[in-house]
Amino acid sequence: MIPSKNKARRQIQTSKDNAENALEERKDESLLNLAMGVQSYLSERAHADSPLHSLECKLYAYTRQAMK
Repeated sequence: MIPSKNKARRQIQTSKDNAENALEERKDESLLNLAMGVQSYLSERAHADSPLHSLECKLYAYTRQAMK
């Protein structure tokens, strides 16, 4: 009877490990999707003619100088 209990415990532990691995893979996939979405947004934004683009550049240059 003891070997069957050990086998059941191993099966339960294996199931838990598989569930944890699947959860980690989903987290990694979600993080990758977020990073790809941000990268896509930034790429599209760089090519868009924004009326605020010149203002953004001026503010960036100003803050860079102010930090020195």
